[in-house]
Amino acid sequence: MAVKKWTLIDVAERVFYDEFVLTSEDLGSDLARAEIRKSTLRGGLADGVDVVRIHNGRLAFDVLPTRGMGIWKAWLDDEP
Repeated sequence: MAVKKWTLIDVAERVFYDEFVLTSEDLGSDLARAEIRKSTLRGGLADGVDVVRIHNGRLAFDVLPTRGMGIWKAWLDDEP
């Protein structure tokens, strides 16, 4: 199977997506709810912080790519 790669943020290449969504179909996954979604928070102290949510149907977690790639929040079966 060929490796698929999407670049969401790259300063050197001037690549930046404010909003980005990949679904199960895009990922070639048979998981019904699999999704990768990038968004940017607006308002307050979090204004401008990028968030990438990775969800495989059961496990979901938010990564902050512009804040050291730290995991911000996580859920298992909708339970934090």
